[in-house]
Amino acid sequence: GSSLSTYFEKAGIPQSKISTGFHYVDSTYYHKQQPIETHSSLRIITMGALQRDYVMLAEIVRQCPDVHWIICRGRKNVDDLFPESPNVELKGFLSEAELRHQMDMADISLNVMEDTVGSNVITTSMAMGLAMVVSDVGSIRDYCNERNAILVENNIESFKEAIDRLVSIGIMINTMKQQTLLKSSGLVIDNV
Repeated sequence: GSSLSTYFEKAGIPQSKISTGFHYVDSTYYHKQQPIETHSSLRIITMGALQRDYVMLAEIVRQCPDVHWIICRGRKNVDDLFPESPNVELKGFLSEAELRHQMDMADISLNVMEDTVGSNVITTSMAMGLAMVVSDVGSIRDYCNERNAILVENNIESFKEAIDRLVSIGIMINTMKQQTLLKSSGLVIDNV
């Protein structure tokens, strides 16, 4: 991603020796199967373990009870951080097919990240047509912009405000989903 390229430049590596690449998506497998629509109770999915802030995520979940949460924690033992509630589903390791299904049924991919230079979670979420709410860190702007995402400061209040905004203006989500699909088409392996 571009943030890593900038880091190398600042470290003194000549720009001519740096090639910036992006994380591609396998769009033959990851593509929207359900029609684009927004659920009356927004379904927000979170996935991935690398550079994810689960403590902050747990507090965001507590402060946003009006949405349905799907927390894909993989093998991370973070269950005790999250409230036991009918609107919170904690998922352990999932097969790729089940993960794809969970993304297909969601409205929003929420990514509380400490950093990123490229992310399979970001690109697959985009290929699955999810609106994006992401920490504005690292190279995230290589993938997300103001049309397909809400880029937020990396704090609880910013995430809560973004979610509350989407809950109150649900019509905006379908437009974001369409823009995400459009942007993800540039991330297929032939283009990357």
